[in-house]
Amino acid sequence: MVSSCARQGYRPSYALYTAEIKESFKDDPNLAGLTASVSTFPYFQTGTAATDEFQQAVRSYGGSSR
Repeated sequence: MVSSCARQGYRPSYALYTAEIKESFKDDPNLAGLTASVSTFPYFQTGTAATDEFQQAVRSYGGSSR
């Protein structure tokens, strides 16, 4: 739907809740500015004390499942 809207020049603001969010959305330019309500940070996020600590723990103890 997002691609179809963009092809027609319609670029609304999108807002989602946690269950709808997919990692691939971050790579879709049609979803730039997407707003989402989540109770935690996305596992791939970095740049804050909490997220950087989490990423370090995953590297140290999480194995290579990604």
